[in-house]
Formats: sequence, structure tokens, C-alpha cells
Amino acid sequence: PVTTPSSLAGVPSAAERLHRLHGSSLVISASVLLRSSSSACATACAIFHRFYHRQSLKKYDVWSVAMASVVLGGKVEEEPKRIRDVVLVFIHLYRRRRLKVGDSAGSGALAAAGGGGRSEGGAAAEDVTVSSAESALSRTLSGPEERLNVLRHVKALHPGGPIYREWSSSLLNTEHAILRALGFTLHWIPDSHPHKFILYFLRVLDLDGNPDVARRAWNYCNDSYRLDLSVRYEPEIVACAAIFMVTAAATTTTARGGDSKGGAAATGISLPLSPKPWWEAFVGEGKDEDISMTCNAVLSVMDSGREENTVAMRGFVPSLVLGGAFNDPDSYLWSVSD
Repeated sequence: PVTTPSSLAGVPSAAERLHRLHGSSLVISASVLLRSSSSACATACAIFHRFYHRQSLKKYDVWSVAMASVVLGGKVEEEPKRIRDVVLVFIHLYRRRRLKVGDSAGSGALAAAGGGGRSEGGAAAEDVTVSSAESALSRTLSGPEERLNVLRHVKALHPGGPIYREWSSSLLNTEHAILRALGFTLHWIPDSHPHKFILYFLRVLDLDGNPDVARRAWNYCNDSYRLDLSVRYEPEIVACAAIFMVTAAATTTTARGGDSKGGAAATGISLPLSPKPWWEAFVGEGKDEDISMTCNAVLSVMDSGREENTVAMRGFVPSLVLGGAFNDPDSYLWSVSD
């Protein structure tokens, strides 16, 4: 396991994974609502994960870091977002998650579950019990339509009021902390996204004529940003792992007699594994374990049967910050945000 400031502070790897998933899901959701490009979203996620390789989850909560990462990602990609817009989007996500809107609505949606448990000192127990926080108002609402109605009739937020000031000050303070932690050097991050290698690798492998392969590999790269794979592995390794997962699924489906609806899976894609595996042409020898670890990590994020995935990406997970974060259940914001 990779040693991080959070692990050195006593946060178990399962709890750290839960909070990384929670924070990256906020970045992705906010980027969609702000209509950021996919590159700006990936850059914001990379900034988020890199920061937590310099600082601990016990010192900075994921909501503040996610907000600041979205702002910095937009600046790096020359798609600047107004602070007010970012704050309002995160307040909307905050209300939505406290009300558990969308937990069970829609096709393929996951059932509502709990969020990250903590021991008395603020550190999560090794066997993490997921139990998400829920607002008092949410417990009085009978169904998803009532929850949506609450969101539809939220009063306009005054930019000079205490709620807005609390969110904006947290964003600005954390933005400064991220810049200091990362040495004010962020310009190189967009050049390290695995997406930049996908189309080139597929062209070399003579798979560029199959758009479904490219699309699915691209989506795997997107999923990799929910965890800190962009920090732990070179982008070429993540790109090779994405292609490997697509072609492995295609080979498996073809062997089982998959039908034509399988898209790329129905084409029977086969890449050479002998005398040497195909990915060695791109990343060299001795990277088999890294590619395997990357594949397992991405597939674990996509596992809808894992309760912690549901919690992290749809609920509200209380922070691990000692003394509580600015928007935790015992905070001022929690009591006035309904």
C-alpha cells in the first residue's frame, strides 16, 4: 500500500478510499453542473488527489478541497469559473446529499446506504462501517418527489450572508493551502492525463477503426480519476490498463457467444500476449503488476454491489477532521441548510 499523510495519521486505507471517492464524486458532479470540459474535470480530480498525498484527511475536509480543486482546475485549463458559481453549485450538492435525493431514483441507481464511521479520536476503524449523515428534514420526507420539491423551492442565497461567507472563505483558504502544498506548479498536470495516450495507443494497435473500443477505454480513464491512480501510476500505465479491460471484456464475451449488441465485445478483439504482452511496447517490461492493480482498482469503483461506493458517490460522509469540518453534522451550516 502507498504511504500517505492520512495513513501516517492513523487513517485506515479503507477509510481513505471512501473519502477519496466521496471527494472525487463531488468534483465530477460539480464539473458537470458547471459545464466544465472533461479535461478540466480530470485536472481538478488530479489536483484533489495530489493534495491528499501532501496533506492528511484529518487536517482538510474533502468538501473544501473539492471546491478549491474545481476552481484551480478551471484556471489551469483556461476555463475559469466564478467563485460564486462554484459555491452555489456545491451548496446545491450539499443540500441534495443531505436530503439523499437520487439515492434510489432512476435506472440503475443504487440503494441508499450509510457513510464513513469514525472512532472516538476522529480516525476511522479498520473495518469501516459506512453510515452516511442525513438531515433532520430528510427523515420527515416520505418519498423522492417530496425531496425534489424541497430543492425546487430553496430561497435565493444572499452573497453577503453568513452561509455564503462560510462556504467562500473555506474555498479560498483551501485554495491557498493547495497552491502552497503543490508548490504553485500545476501547469504540467493536463499533459499527464491518460486520455492523451488512448487514441495513439489504439492507432498503433490497429484498433482506431472501432469507435466503441475508444469510447469504453476513455470511460475507464474517467473512472480512474475517482481514485488516486493518476498519482500512483504513470498515465501510460492507466491508458494500457483501460485498453486491456476493454479487450479482455471483448474476448470473454466472444468466448461466451456474445451477440451483436455487445458492440466492441462482439468483434472478438485479440491482442498479442506472447512472446511478450502488447503493453510492453508502450510501458516497457516489469509493469504487469501495476497494470493489474490499476484494473482491479477501476473495476472496484464500478462495482455497484459495494456499499461504500454507494455512500461515497451519493450520500454525505462526515469528515475525519479533528474537531469537525465547516459543514459536518454538528456545524452551523448543517443546522441552517434545510
